[in-house]
Amino acid sequence: MKNTNWKYGYLPVAAILVAIAIGKPRYASASCSVDTLPRNPFPKIERAAVFALGKEAWKKFLVANVNGDVPVKKGAPAGEYEAYVRFVIDTAGHIDTVMVMKDPGYGMAEELKRVVLLSSGRWMPAILEGGKKSRSMQAQPFTFQVSQK
Repeated sequence: MKNTNWKYGYLPVAAILVAIAIGKPRYASASCSVDTLPRNPFPKIERAAVFALGKEAWKKFLVANVNGDVPVKKGAPAGEYEAYVRFVIDTAGHIDTVMVMKDPGYGMAEELKRVVLLSSGRWMPAILEGGKKSRSMQAQPFTFQVSQK
């Protein structure tokens, strides 16, 4: 005898509630077909986003463009300070968003953010398997050294 309360592989909620109230337990189950799931929801990254001229050129770009006098002008005491930002590189190689993750103060994180935004358009975007360009996130720490005069 076929149970007519079953539809689409599960019991309706009302039937379950009635069964509990009457004291006749019924069991419901649900299933998912493997065919409905995407084959690979997270494709592999063939190449991460990179500064177009290479890693060494990126370091030189940072050193050349970060104004080290900013913390001095804002009254930072002597010492080493690390600022840390994360930024999103879009599929055209432009900087989309810059987020300050660690700000030691004295304008250092804002200065690093300004320089990262200067590099917009000079990046090669990440490439996924199959050759598709993708947005990606990069992280950049920068150490400011303030010395006494």
